[in-house]
Amino acid sequence: MPKPTGPENPELKALIEKLEKSKDQNYLALARHLSKARRTKSEVNLDKISKDAKDNEKIVVPSKVLGNGNISKPLVIYAWQFSKSAKEKIIKAGGKPLGLSDFLKEKTAARMIV
Repeated sequence: MPKPTGPENPELKALIEKLEKSKDQNYLALARHLSKARRTKSEVNLDKISKDAKDNEKIVVPSKVLGNGNISKPLVIYAWQFSKSAKEKIIKAGGKPLGLSDFLKEKTAARMIV
């Protein structure tokens, strides 16, 4: 019998449940991505975010943000996790690295990058 897949982190499970209760299509899409098995999730590098985003845009990443590449725009990035170098680069560019729980609390509109 195969091992169960999907998140086992209690904080992540609680976040997914809150997102699913909201009935908002954007939150439901985010919950679907967070519910995937870890082996099917892909991390997102800063160079991809920088390439796809506009100045002062709010971005949601349903996985980990890695520090590969540079970012020169001030962005608000919500993600499940950040590498240390990614956080430093985002702050240096004038942006804010925030957790997905902050995204849920603020109930703001943001574009998802996968």
